[in-house]
Amino acid sequence: MKFLVWALSAFLFLSCASSNSETEELYNALVKGHDEVMPKSMAISSIRESMMKAVENAPEEKKNQALDISTRLLKAEDKMNTWMVEFGDAINGKEEDKLASYKKLHEEITQLKEDTETAIADAKALTAEFQ
Repeated sequence: MKFLVWALSAFLFLSCASSNSETEELYNALVKGHDEVMPKSMAISSIRESMMKAVENAPEEKKNQALDISTRLLKAEDKMNTWMVEFGDAINGKEEDKLASYKKLHEEITQLKEDTETAIADAKALTAEFQ
């Protein structure tokens, strides 16, 4: 009986330790993701402004392309702001909810990084066409 209690205790301890380790690894990945995306997100406003100014005298097709890119840039910026609020909520949330929240946030920041980088690259490429 003592062995069964000890074995169960060891299993529970190792399960929690494993979960805490995974939670900590995900937290570190989220901070890294934030640190990669946030500076890009902060630059969106000036990149967008430069692009819109560059296409002022461009053909309608290019202006429409700029509007599409502008919308993508604004969405990326908004998503980053929302993500940061959700990350703060997850950090301050219940311990038992952190792992699931961090996994969701990790997927989001990965997609957000890709969306932000793509929109910025498209904006810079369009801007370069008219400079």
